[in-house]
Amino acid sequence: MKRKLFLCVALLVLFMAGGCSSDFMTSIYNDDSRIVEESDSYNRVRYVQNIRNNKCKISAGKMEGMSTLWSCRASRDMEADIIYKIQVEKGKVKLVLIAPDDTLTTVTEVTSDTSEEHSEAVLELKEGMNRIKIVAGEDTKFKMEMSVSEGEFKGGD
Repeated sequence: MKRKLFLCVALLVLFMAGGCSSDFMTSIYNDDSRIVEESDSYNRVRYVQNIRNNKCKISAGKMEGMSTLWSCRASRDMEADIIYKIQVEKGKVKLVLIAPDDTLTTVTEVTSDTSEEHSEAVLELKEGMNRIKIVAGEDTKFKMEMSVSEGEFKGGD
């Protein structure tokens, strides 16, 4: 009897471990319909996010999936300045701007092949809630700094 119980528990653990695989997280990277969702979905290891003086700094030992970093409820169509620096050691990461109508615009995409990007840009914000998400592919290791002239950053978990 104990042997059957042990076998059942072992099988249950294996099924649960299989259900927690990163396949779902890594499939998000190219799926705009999931990225624009209000919710976030990610796996993160050694992830540190600091927000100070309207600047966000992130160090991720590993991330897969998507996380909202910033939002701005615009009372009218307007512009915001963004400055960012992203260094990717492994994998790929992108910043996306999501308009109130769920239109997605890729602000930048950096891979371990390109390694680093530092840039300034102007974001076209639409009236309503605008969001920036960071989206990471499988086993992505990166560092990032970002500041935006409008809106506010969301704290990391």
